Amino acid sequence: NPKEMEDKINGIAGVVTVGLFAHRGADVVITGTPEGAKIEE
Repeated sequence: NPKEMEDKINGIAGVVTVGLFAHRGADVVITGTPEGAKIEE
């Protein structure tokens, strides 16, 4: 269950964010490639 996993990991002290985006999808995806950053909106 991705939402439950995201909640558990985010509940750990010191965790800023998980990056699963299970509760809310990402608006922008930035991927690093050898040619530079690739931005998908």
